[in-house]
Order: sequence, then structure tokens, then C-alpha cells
Amino acid sequence: MTLAWQQQQQQVSFDGELTRQTVASAWQQRRQWLPQRGDVVVDLAQVSKVDSAGVAFLIEVMAELKPEQRRLTLQQANQQLREIVALSGVNDLLSLS
Repeated sequence: MTLAWQQQQQQVSFDGELTRQTVASAWQQRRQWLPQRGDVVVDLAQVSKVDSAGVAFLIEVMAELKPEQRRLTLQQANQQLREIVALSGVNDLLSLS
């Protein structure tokens, strides 16, 4: 149960599980991986597992960017994430591609 990330300019790529076991640490370390300026693109292609805590984490990242009028775009979301977002009724909050 790990979550690694790689940041390159305005894009962050997550690799591993986006679950309640991993998101607390990622949130505490967000200053290391979250770009300080501009809109942010998160590549989720290598995310193998997601739960509701992972969705809440993504919403919190978006909320952190919003006061600065920055946008969060989620790319390559897997089916599990899409289903949780739909079941949670947060489709309008998260832009999945």
C-alpha cells in the first residue's frame, strides 16, 4: 500500500494506491509535489486502487487551488475512480478525463 508521485512542471503523476492508507501522508507532503503556481494536471494512469478517501483527497487538492483561481484536471482516471465519483455524486466537482 504505497503512493508515489513524480512532478514535472505543472503535471503530477501518481503511482500506486489512492486510499485511506496512503492519502494522509500524501496530503502532509503536498508542498513537495503540488506545483506552486498555475493550473495543475494530475495523471492517474498508474493508480491501481482508489477508495472514497482517495476521492476526498482529490477534492481537497482542488479546494486548496480554488482560492488562487487555479484549476485541477485529472487525466487517465481508472474505472474504479469514475464509479466512486459517480456514486458519491461529485461528478460536478471533479473533472475526469
